[in-house]
Amino acid sequence: MREAAIMIAHGSRRQSANQQYHELLTQYEQRKRYPHPVYPAFIELAKPSVEDQVHRLAESVEKIRLLPLSLLRAGHVKNDLFVLQKKFQHRYPHLQISCSQELGLDPNMRALVIERLKEKAPDLSHKDHVLLVGRGSSDPDANSDVYKLARLLTEDLAGPEVSVCFLGISQPGLTNGLRRAAETGAKRILVMPYLLFAGRLLEILDEQLTNVARSTPWIHWQRTQVLGGHRHLFDLIDARLLSHTSEDLACLNCQYRQPYASKISTTNGLKALLWTVRHQYTHTQASPSEHTHPPLKKHVLICGNTDCIDHGSLELIEALRQSARRHRCRQQIKITRTSCLGRCSSGPTVVVYPDAVWYRQLQVEHADEFFREHLLGDRLLETYVDDIMQ
Repeated sequence: MREAAIMIAHGSRRQSANQQYHELLTQYEQRKRYPHPVYPAFIELAKPSVEDQVHRLAESVEKIRLLPLSLLRAGHVKNDLFVLQKKFQHRYPHLQISCSQELGLDPNMRALVIERLKEKAPDLSHKDHVLLVGRGSSDPDANSDVYKLARLLTEDLAGPEVSVCFLGISQPGLTNGLRRAAETGAKRILVMPYLLFAGRLLEILDEQLTNVARSTPWIHWQRTQVLGGHRHLFDLIDARLLSHTSEDLACLNCQYRQPYASKISTTNGLKALLWTVRHQYTHTQASPSEHTHPPLKKHVLICGNTDCIDHGSLELIEALRQSARRHRCRQQIKITRTSCLGRCSSGPTVVVYPDAVWYRQLQVEHADEFFREHLLGDRLLETYVDDIMQ
């Protein structure tokens, strides 16, 4: 049977991040045991898309294996990929299309984390402390898996305590995580970013870690490499692709199947499907409120406090308002000056709702591009993104 696999990464507007994925795939190709071709694809923000690759392969193979290169099982794996798989099966009935599990908490991934830790600290012992830094997700199941991983690492290492924090939208955040680690009394703290690739999130981690290390000179802080390409990862990819069973997407603890008090809007079949379809077209994952007046498409909040003013926030506000007038969308896009947004020294601080995207250091010379790309086109200016709070 003619077969091929598609290895699926998230995708980024940063070409350097996408290039790291292509380099990892090249490394895997050089040592893989899976006997069929493996093609690259991205869920969003980059090309080729999963749909592009399936369409290209549809007439040349009989079986396609989808492999999500995702560390944890969150929305893209549970819902988006599931919907795509059903869509492909309907469109190409002659194809066998199966979906492998995400990388998850497989022992290979734990072994990879341990190797990264011991590259930095071969003499790792109970006197040390390990801070496992996850990306953070709106999915409770994915966040809980980071804690489970930390507990399993504690058992594997049989020495140092392992604590958890998150870079993104989950709590405890990076600032609290670093502070709590410093309060353990350990003289050496290893910070392990649980990320496949380097990128903006790693830059944020390094900035905060530098500041904390400066204020706690009695602690030896060490940051490990990201996971990256490694034999343990490649062994796991082989195992996923060589498996003869099609792993159904698990429903246990899934926010799209099981109700959480804070996640009711995503639960049950129709709501989950609508959530996925909306996400495929935009990063905006919030339903507009019903008002007697026309609803806003975007509400842009810009800090107008002293520090941000010094960095040009008032000029940015005026430039964006001029863009709204020029594009005749003042009723759909509102630009509002606020008081302090609590991100001093990295201004001007800009927040876009309902997208819940925070930008930093967005200058007046970026106004036209920001208005055109994000406010009109729903495309992030990733270079200036500070946080995505959903």
